[in-house]
Amino acid sequence: MRKDMPEPPHALEVCNHHATGMLEIAWSDGVTGILAHRVLRESCRCAHCTAEMRRGRPVRAGDGTRIVSIEALGGSMLQLVFNDGHQRGIYPLAYLRSLAAPGN
Repeated sequence: MRKDMPEPPHALEVCNHHATGMLEIAWSDGVTGILAHRVLRESCRCAHCTAEMRRGRPVRAGDGTRIVSIEALGGSMLQLVFNDGHQRGIYPLAYLRSLAAPGN
């Protein structure tokens, strides 16, 4: 990275609010992103979910969809495991940041 370019924000804290079905991420630039578990499940980009979307069968998750486990991978990704048994989704932090951006 060039020295004159600012570093992209990084996640400082990830908090799973299981009861309300929300994932909260505090970023180094002071922004806090809040994402519904349902939206995250429907936004999975694993090979299986991507193939289903290409076939015109996007993932539909209900309001009861919950993240049951979160694992940090390599400092720049999270693996999210959902209560429907889906555990293939690896979410780059930059992707999570974009999903939480205003207008999404």
